[in-house]
Amino acid sequence: MRLISSDTSVWIDFSTIDLIETPFRLKDRYTFTMSGEAMDTELLTPEISADYLMSLGLVRVDLTETELSSAMAFGDMYIRLSFNDRIAMAIAKNRDMILLTSDGPLRKAAESEGIEVHGTIWIVDELKANEKISVQEYENILTGLLAHCGKGVRLPVNELQKRIDVLKNVTEDALDEADLYAGSHTERMTHDEVFSDITNILTEV
Repeated sequence: MRLISSDTSVWIDFSTIDLIETPFRLKDRYTFTMSGEAMDTELLTPEISADYLMSLGLVRVDLTETELSSAMAFGDMYIRLSFNDRIAMAIAKNRDMILLTSDGPLRKAAESEGIEVHGTIWIVDELKANEKISVQEYENILTGLLAHCGKGVRLPVNELQKRIDVLKNVTEDALDEADLYAGSHTERMTHDEVFSDITNILTEV
Protein backbone atom coordinates (compact mmCIF):
# COMPACT_ATOMS: atom_id res chain seq x y z
CA MET A 1 0.00 0.00 0.00
CA ARG A 2 1.49 3.32 -1.11
CA LEU A 3 0.67 6.55 0.67
CA ILE A 4 -0.15 9.67 -1.34
CA SER A 5 0.06 13.29 -0.22
CA SER A 6 -2.40 15.25 -2.33
CA ASP A 7 -3.19 18.87 -2.93
CA THR A 8 -6.64 20.01 -4.02
CA SER A 9 -6.04 20.19 -7.79
CA VAL A 10 -6.69 16.53 -8.57
CA TRP A 11 -9.96 16.55 -6.61
CA ILE A 12 -11.01 19.68 -8.49
CA ASP A 13 -10.28 17.92 -11.80
CA PHE A 14 -12.45 14.91 -10.96
CA SER A 15 -15.14 17.08 -9.41
CA THR A 16 -15.33 19.12 -12.62
CA ILE A 17 -16.38 16.01 -14.55
CA ASP A 18 -18.64 14.77 -11.72
CA LEU A 19 -16.44 11.78 -10.90
CA ILE A 20 -14.85 12.75 -7.62
CA GLU A 21 -15.52 9.29 -6.15
CA THR A 22 -13.69 7.44 -8.93
CA PRO A 23 -10.05 7.71 -7.69
CA PHE A 24 -11.06 5.93 -4.48
CA ARG A 25 -11.59 2.73 -6.44
CA LEU A 26 -7.81 2.47 -6.00
CA LYS A 27 -8.00 2.40 -2.21
CA ASP A 28 -6.76 -1.18 -2.11
CA ARG A 29 -3.50 0.06 -3.65
CA TYR A 30 -3.16 3.65 -2.46
CA THR A 31 -4.13 5.65 0.60
CA PHE A 32 -4.91 9.26 -0.28
CA THR A 33 -4.02 11.83 2.36
CA MET A 34 -4.20 15.61 2.70
CA SER A 35 -3.01 18.03 5.33
CA GLY A 36 -5.56 19.30 7.79
CA GLU A 37 -4.55 22.84 6.89
CA ALA A 38 -5.52 22.35 3.22
CA MET A 39 -8.72 20.53 4.13
CA ASP A 40 -9.76 23.39 6.42
CA THR A 41 -8.98 26.22 4.02
CA GLU A 42 -9.26 24.93 0.45
CA LEU A 43 -11.98 22.25 0.36
CA LEU A 44 -14.88 24.63 0.66
CA THR A 45 -17.43 23.68 -2.02
CA PRO A 46 -20.17 21.09 -1.37
CA GLU A 47 -18.79 18.86 -4.13
CA ILE A 48 -15.30 18.71 -2.64
CA SER A 49 -15.92 19.26 1.05
CA ALA A 50 -13.47 17.73 3.51
CA ASP A 51 -16.21 15.69 5.17
CA TYR A 52 -17.35 14.21 1.88
CA LEU A 53 -13.84 13.31 0.74
CA MET A 54 -13.09 11.72 4.10
CA SER A 55 -16.28 9.66 3.79
CA LEU A 56 -14.86 8.35 0.50
CA GLY A 57 -11.50 7.47 2.04
CA LEU A 58 -9.33 10.59 2.12
CA VAL A 59 -7.19 10.60 5.27
CA ARG A 60 -6.52 13.83 7.17
CA VAL A 61 -2.92 14.18 8.37
CA ASP A 62 -1.52 16.66 10.87
CA LEU A 63 1.67 18.55 10.17
CA THR A 64 4.72 17.75 12.29
CA GLU A 65 7.20 20.39 13.43
CA THR A 66 9.77 19.01 10.99
CA GLU A 67 7.30 19.24 8.12
CA LEU A 68 6.33 22.77 9.11
CA SER A 69 10.00 23.76 9.08
CA SER A 70 10.40 22.18 5.63
CA ALA A 71 7.34 24.00 4.32
CA MET A 72 8.67 27.30 5.62
CA ALA A 73 12.08 26.68 4.05
CA PHE A 74 10.47 25.83 0.72
CA GLY A 75 9.00 29.33 0.70
CA ASP A 76 12.40 30.88 0.02
CA MET A 77 13.21 28.31 -2.66
CA TYR A 78 9.92 28.08 -4.54
CA ILE A 79 8.23 31.46 -4.38
CA ARG A 80 5.40 30.49 -6.75
CA LEU A 81 4.03 27.88 -4.35
CA SER A 82 1.27 28.58 -1.88
CA PHE A 83 1.72 27.61 1.75
CA ASN A 84 -0.59 24.62 1.32
CA ASP A 85 1.38 23.52 -1.75
CA ARG A 86 4.55 23.59 0.32
CA ILE A 87 2.86 21.64 3.09
CA ALA A 88 1.79 18.89 0.67
CA MET A 89 5.35 18.70 -0.64
CA ALA A 90 6.87 18.69 2.86
CA ILE A 91 4.63 15.82 3.93
CA ALA A 92 5.50 13.82 0.80
CA LYS A 93 9.23 14.37 1.27
CA ASN A 94 9.41 13.70 4.99
CA ARG A 95 7.14 10.65 4.92
CA ASP A 96 8.38 9.20 1.61
CA MET A 97 4.96 9.53 -0.01
CA ILE A 98 3.93 10.06 -3.60
CA LEU A 99 2.92 13.67 -4.21
CA LEU A 100 -0.32 13.94 -6.17
CA THR A 101 -0.92 17.25 -7.93
CA SER A 102 -1.86 18.72 -11.29
CA ASP A 103 -0.18 22.02 -10.46
CA GLY A 104 2.78 22.65 -12.78
CA PRO A 105 5.03 24.70 -10.45
CA LEU A 106 4.42 22.26 -7.60
CA ARG A 107 5.31 19.30 -9.80
CA LYS A 108 8.57 20.97 -10.88
CA ALA A 109 9.48 21.82 -7.31
CA ALA A 110 8.77 18.26 -6.15
CA GLU A 111 10.91 16.82 -8.93
CA SER A 112 13.74 19.15 -7.85
CA GLU A 113 13.40 17.71 -4.34
CA GLY A 114 13.56 14.12 -5.59
CA ILE A 115 9.94 13.44 -4.72
CA GLU A 116 7.91 10.98 -6.79
CA VAL A 117 5.12 13.09 -8.22
CA HIS A 118 2.09 12.26 -10.36
CA GLY A 119 -1.15 13.92 -11.38
CA THR A 120 -4.69 13.40 -12.55
CA ILE A 121 -3.82 11.59 -15.79
CA TRP A 122 -1.68 9.12 -13.84
CA ILE A 123 -4.64 8.34 -11.62
CA VAL A 124 -6.80 7.71 -14.69
CA ASP A 125 -4.12 5.41 -16.14
CA GLU A 126 -3.82 3.57 -12.81
CA LEU A 127 -7.56 3.05 -12.67
CA LYS A 128 -7.50 1.42 -16.08
CA ALA A 129 -4.30 -0.55 -15.57
CA ASN A 130 -5.70 -2.03 -12.35
CA GLU A 131 -9.05 -2.77 -14.00
CA LYS A 132 -10.98 -0.42 -11.72
CA ILE A 133 -12.72 1.13 -14.72
CA SER A 134 -13.80 -0.24 -18.07
CA VAL A 135 -12.26 0.89 -21.33
CA GLN A 136 -15.44 2.86 -22.03
CA GLU A 137 -15.13 4.63 -18.68
CA TYR A 138 -11.47 5.33 -19.41
CA GLU A 139 -12.41 6.95 -22.70
CA ASN A 140 -15.22 8.95 -21.11
CA ILE A 141 -12.93 10.31 -18.39
CA LEU A 142 -10.26 11.34 -20.89
CA THR A 143 -12.73 13.07 -23.20
CA GLY A 144 -14.44 14.73 -20.25
CA LEU A 145 -11.17 16.12 -18.91
CA LEU A 146 -10.17 17.27 -22.39
CA ALA A 147 -13.49 19.06 -22.86
CA HIS A 148 -12.94 20.98 -19.62
CA CYS A 149 -9.32 21.97 -20.19
CA GLY A 150 -9.14 25.70 -19.65
CA LYS A 151 -12.54 25.61 -17.94
CA GLY A 152 -11.68 24.34 -14.47
CA VAL A 153 -9.15 21.71 -15.55
CA ARG A 154 -5.47 22.47 -16.11
CA LEU A 155 -3.97 19.40 -17.74
CA PRO A 156 -1.66 18.87 -20.74
CA VAL A 157 -3.97 18.64 -23.72
CA ASN A 158 -1.39 16.67 -25.72
CA GLU A 159 -1.25 13.89 -23.10
CA LEU A 160 -5.02 13.55 -23.01
CA GLN A 161 -5.29 13.64 -26.80
CA LYS A 162 -2.51 11.07 -27.20
CA ARG A 163 -4.44 8.55 -25.14
CA ILE A 164 -7.68 9.28 -26.94
CA ASP A 165 -5.95 8.83 -30.31
CA VAL A 166 -4.54 5.47 -29.22
CA LEU A 167 -8.01 4.38 -28.12
CA LYS A 168 -9.46 5.44 -31.46
CA ASN A 169 -6.79 3.60 -33.45
CA VAL A 170 -7.07 0.47 -31.36
CA THR A 171 -10.85 0.59 -31.60
CA GLU A 172 -10.78 0.74 -35.39
CA ASP A 173 -8.23 -2.08 -35.67
CA ALA A 174 -10.03 -4.23 -33.12
CA LEU A 175 -13.41 -3.78 -34.76
CA ASP A 176 -11.94 -4.70 -38.14
CA GLU A 177 -10.48 -7.87 -36.62
CA ALA A 178 -13.76 -8.58 -34.84
CA ASP A 179 -15.68 -8.29 -38.09
CA LEU A 180 -13.31 -10.71 -39.78
CA TYR A 181 -13.56 -13.14 -36.88
CA ALA A 182 -17.32 -12.88 -36.53
CA GLY A 183 -17.86 -13.62 -40.20
CA SER A 184 -21.49 -14.36 -40.66
CA HIS A 185 -22.34 -14.11 -36.96
CA THR A 186 -25.20 -11.69 -36.38
CA GLU A 187 -24.28 -10.63 -32.84
CA ARG A 188 -21.91 -7.73 -32.47
CA MET A 189 -19.12 -7.85 -29.90
CA THR A 190 -19.50 -5.38 -27.07
CA HIS A 191 -17.04 -2.51 -26.60
CA ASP A 192 -15.33 -4.17 -23.62
CA GLU A 193 -15.21 -7.57 -25.33
CA VAL A 194 -13.37 -6.01 -28.24
CA PHE A 195 -10.77 -4.60 -25.87
CA SER A 196 -10.44 -7.57 -23.53
CA ASP A 197 -7.15 -8.74 -25.06
CA ILE A 198 -5.55 -5.39 -25.87
CA THR A 199 -5.74 -3.22 -22.73
CA ASN A 200 -2.02 -3.74 -22.16
CA ILE A 201 -1.36 -1.63 -25.24
CA LEU A 202 -3.00 1.36 -23.60
CA THR A 203 -1.20 0.82 -20.30
CA GLU A 204 2.08 1.48 -22.04
CA VAL A 205 1.03 4.91 -23.30
